[in-house]
Amino acid sequence: MRWQVGTLMEATGGRLLRGDQKMACRGISTDSRTIRREELFIPLKGDRFDGYDFVPQVIAGGAAGIMVKKGFPISRISRQDRNLFVIEVSDCLTALGDAAHYMRKRSPVKVVAVTGSNGKTSTKEMSALVLQEQYRVLKNEGNLNNLIGLPLTLLRLSRKDEVAVLEMGMNHPGEIRRLAEISRPDIGVITNIGPVHLEGLGSLSQVQKAKGELFEALTGGDYAVVNYDDPLVRELGSRCRAQKISFGLHKESDVRARDVSFLKGNRVCFRLVSKSEEVRVTISAYGLYHVHNALAASAIGVSLGVALRKIAKGLKGFRPMPGRSRILTIKKGIRVIDETYNANPRSMEVALRTLREVKGKGRGIAVLGDMKELGDTSPFWHREIGKCAGALGTEYLVLLGQFAPFIAEGAESAGAEKGKIFIGKNHEDAVLQVQQIMRRGDWVLIKGSRGMQMEKVLNPLAEQKGKRRAL
Repeated sequence: MRWQVGTLMEATGGRLLRGDQKMACRGISTDSRTIRREELFIPLKGDRFDGYDFVPQVIAGGAAGIMVKKGFPISRISRQDRNLFVIEVSDCLTALGDAAHYMRKRSPVKVVAVTGSNGKTSTKEMSALVLQEQYRVLKNEGNLNNLIGLPLTLLRLSRKDEVAVLEMGMNHPGEIRRLAEISRPDIGVITNIGPVHLEGLGSLSQVQKAKGELFEALTGGDYAVVNYDDPLVRELGSRCRAQKISFGLHKESDVRARDVSFLKGNRVCFRLVSKSEEVRVTISAYGLYHVHNALAASAIGVSLGVALRKIAKGLKGFRPMPGRSRILTIKKGIRVIDETYNANPRSMEVALRTLREVKGKGRGIAVLGDMKELGDTSPFWHREIGKCAGALGTEYLVLLGQFAPFIAEGAESAGAEKGKIFIGKNHEDAVLQVQQIMRRGDWVLIKGSRGMQMEKVLNPLAEQKGKRRAL
């Protein structure tokens, strides 16, 4: 979109410090590394960076304008830059969202918003595949799901786009509300609710309240896509004023799965049922949680009038993303479940249960790192994960992080053998432990929070000599 300065001022409530209202830019960027000529630069400040440090660089690169926060010393911008406009706003992050909202209001696009404790990215990807069978779709790239990434996605809207599928992440109250304010969704889905971000939210009820901000933003003409199998989501749906469409394994769900079976080649198959129709669906992913993700995407498709046969075709094209349930085959027929992207108590439990499902007669080796952002409840939840691993009969545990002793303690209390639990000093030590344990037919699960950098365990194992194949 080509923005005139006057329009930018209207969208953001900004004040013109330099230039005139008829000047224009051909886009908006917050990244000094990728900004193109004639774009507007909005400098943002984070824990490890300050966008204002790069203002001279972007001006030299041909930026059309700069947006600055109130109080920024305009003297830092040379008056020789005569073709540069400068707009002052109260807060640059807020202004970025306001500009995206301005664009969204003027677009006929249908917006689908996806949030939840787990499965957001996979559900977003599946939903985009389903909807692409009938519509032109814009989606967040990767996990650009926050107060920066989501507005930047909306700012990419074109006249060709018919549906935008937007993932919404959060770790504090009010973030989902602001994201919904910016994007004004027509359809909202909450995949599930579990104990995540407890450091910032405090309790499961507060997680539910924070995720529920999405349903609160919907109006009577919108659709709330409700996980019927999750009591906390179902409760939020009962209070929502929007129209409802539910999904799940429960027979009362509007969109449901039956006859779920796991096939060779790490695929899952089920009968997708909606009203009086049904169709066979096969997805190249393993675990019951992927069935729920597929059902959420199917319910979104149904709400937008996509036929079940098209939904099945779209889901067939899904492939797990790196770090999210991707399965690699390395030497000696050993398979590795790549869950390195992130972790919380619910996703950790699901991953351990999946390990038990897939390993068959082989042995299961779980390489687990700390789960972050749990605050004072961290010891409790790590102990619970240990209990889960022990109760599921996970043969070996290789643990990393500050809370590894709590996982070990929980596992032993649930019957795990002490001699088969190892606490690594670092990533290299964990790799050596796994290499010493694993043998043909084993399955290795690698999972931990993003801050644990569990890919440092995955990569050396995956790079070993022998056949490596993503499934």
